[in-house]
Amino acid sequence: MGERCHETIGAVLLALAAGTVAHAQTWEEGFDEVAGLTDAGWLIVNHSSPNPENSTSVFQGNYQGSLFNPPPVFAGHEGGTDSYAAMNYNSASSGGTISTWLISPVLTFGVGDSFSFFTRTVDQPQFPDRLEVRISYSGTSADVGLDADEVGDFTTLLLTVNEDLTTTGYPSIWTEFAGELQSVGGRTGRLAFRYWVPDAGQNGANSDYIGIDSFQFTHSFATGGGELNAQVPEAGTWAAMILPLAYVVRRLSRGR
Repeated sequence: MGERCHETIGAVLLALAAGTVAHAQTWEEGFDEVAGLTDAGWLIVNHSSPNPENSTSVFQGNYQGSLFNPPPVFAGHEGGTDSYAAMNYNSASSGGTISTWLISPVLTFGVGDSFSFFTRTVDQPQFPDRLEVRISYSGTSADVGLDADEVGDFTTLLLTVNEDLTTTGYPSIWTEFAGELQSVGGRTGRLAFRYWVPDAGQNGANSDYIGIDSFQFTHSFATGGGELNAQVPEAGTWAAMILPLAYVVRRLSRGR
């Protein structure tokens, strides 16, 4: 999966009161080759409705553009300029509901395990986007339900980017989101990114183009069972980061 898809042992050392040391193990995915994700245990599902024959799902980030690809959008957070996973409005027919899933390989969860990733939308968003992070504790299952409004075994919502579907609620620069599992030890399952947008598609009021990059999952090797404590930046933080930047005005046509 490219040089950024690897495991590092002992990446974090935490001193305990008894004088011992606990090691953490971090698994990283930089989405250098989206086409090869399934070989590494990832799953890609498009449950958008209506779902046209020529719909997109999860594809390689687009920066260069070409005769057969959409115009350039934005570069990846790390790695090559197109080194990120992308999703866009073409997942569903005009006016439909997008429900496109990028699902991790099977993971074993422990207390204190954490995840993080970077995401963003276009420079000047005119059509709101939304992204959920969900978790399933059903082992190898990849059941996401039967239609665009169902989630199957992924019933636990960890966090939402731009829950209210506003044009300012999704960051327009690469922004990190993270969460920590406080008590879910000894259970196996999968994490999933869900691009979920109603009234979407070519002529819908919502949906444009998002990127996901620099995903990390860190095992703490603790035990237990329970909930997640999400660490999500405030929308005002994004605004403060965006204000000093100059942007090229984006054309209103959806050339993604």
